[in-house]
Amino acid sequence: MVIRLAKERALYYSLAASQFGTRTEVDNGTLQRVRDFKPLRADDPAFRLTSSGVAVEVWEETPISFRYPVRNDQGELILKDTTWEVQPGDALRSVWRRATAAERAWVESSRRAFLPTDFTFFGETMYAHILIHFDDLLALFRQLLYHIPDSYLGTKLRIRGRWTVVPGRLDDIKQMRELLRGARAALHQQGVPFPNRKAMVSEATVRVADRLESKGTVPLLLSAKAIERALGTDSPSVLAQSLFESDSRLAEEQLRQGEIVMRTIDNAWYVVRMIHEIETGVKAAFDGLSDLVNRITDGVHAGQLASACDSLWTRLVRVCPFDPYRAAIFSARGRGIYRAAANLRKGNFSTANNNVRQTIGAIRKLVSGEGPTPGQMTRTRKRAQRAYPGQEIEPPPPEDE
Repeated sequence: MVIRLAKERALYYSLAASQFGTRTEVDNGTLQRVRDFKPLRADDPAFRLTSSGVAVEVWEETPISFRYPVRNDQGELILKDTTWEVQPGDALRSVWRRATAAERAWVESSRRAFLPTDFTFFGETMYAHILIHFDDLLALFRQLLYHIPDSYLGTKLRIRGRWTVVPGRLDDIKQMRELLRGARAALHQQGVPFPNRKAMVSEATVRVADRLESKGTVPLLLSAKAIERALGTDSPSVLAQSLFESDSRLAEEQLRQGEIVMRTIDNAWYVVRMIHEIETGVKAAFDGLSDLVNRITDGVHAGQLASACDSLWTRLVRVCPFDPYRAAIFSARGRGIYRAAANLRKGNFSTANNNVRQTIGAIRKLVSGEGPTPGQMTRTRKRAQRAYPGQEIEPPPPEDE
């Protein structure tokens, strides 16, 4: 049985490797290197990596059938058949994600079916190299500049006229570290019997333990183990050392998550640059179309005008590899410039003029711009910098008296 994967699912990177090529004709949509474009060849690759490496273009419908490991209802390790499909104009992103338990068991078994390059270890954690699918370039931009940073930094929402703050993962770690700092301060209070100090410490550490439950990263797992040792000891020195180790692991995780946010924002910058260059290219083509209308009205040099239409059509195709830009170009109205070339060669100047005007109408919204506005990147980066200050690891605690 073959099932169709939902669009949010992903493909193992190596399975798409044979479909890859490099865009040598154009760099992220600029018109500066597209003067002598040739029509798309039949042997062009289906996937092409942009020069920034953040996004992958899709140039033709591509179905890939493959198997991936899962556990069935009986807990047995099996391979499930599926088909992964993309359409021209989609945006793909290459990422490393943590391998599932089934993937790890399959890779480590003698029945391994995937190339070793699909999986690697970062520390003690196995990761899988995958391609994630997005319907268009703006969806990728929103994930990189909004969804991922907000999940770490938190979100401020206006609900029924009132602002509500939804904490992020970094806020959660910050609160746990504050609880541990309070516990360490209580532990080192002078003149208070140890049983009383331990009771105050236990109250805070239990709250931290509850927050750490089901957390999966290595630093958080080690922090949880240190909390278990703290709750199970009657030794002041072991308790102090365990609290310190738990806090240090949380600081490590805070640093790791902060780096993820900053790296994500850097990748968002590349996407913003691509969007800007695409819109710049479309604007240049838009100006060329407007000039073409005036030249067609004169009704002379049909051959030259047809060649100009072909050139502009090729430029628009090349500089708009991603939706929503590509969708506008390949719509019925957007392909007007393509039909205009044929009508000009037949001497149908009036029809060709209407064809060009249709393309102008189709891409007008792209010229006005639907992408990111100035300042969005700066605001998100400042939020990340405020939430992710440079941190120093504290020295180990002194031995308790």
